[in-house]
Amino acid sequence: MQEPAYFEQGIEQLHKSKYIKEHIGDFSSYTYYSSKLLKEPGNPASFQVEIPGDSIILFLTCTMSKTENKWQLVGIQQDSIVIKQ
Repeated sequence: MQEPAYFEQGIEQLHKSKYIKEHIGDFSSYTYYSSKLLKEPGNPASFQVEIPGDSIILFLTCTMSKTENKWQLVGIQQDSIVIKQ
């Protein structure tokens, strides 16, 4: 199932994000609730995602802004963090 463009482009941009690189390095998986993704989002649009690293799990709200036909990641808010034991 294909997810909305703002979400797919946001995840792609998170892989390149300085914020993510500083906190966990890179990631190969993530968790989200597809039922919370808007099929027809406003501008800006946001989504929540859980990204596991080796020692922590980040819970984030990401904000995307649409310019022309592309979505740009404009904000990352850390909602919470869990330290793995």
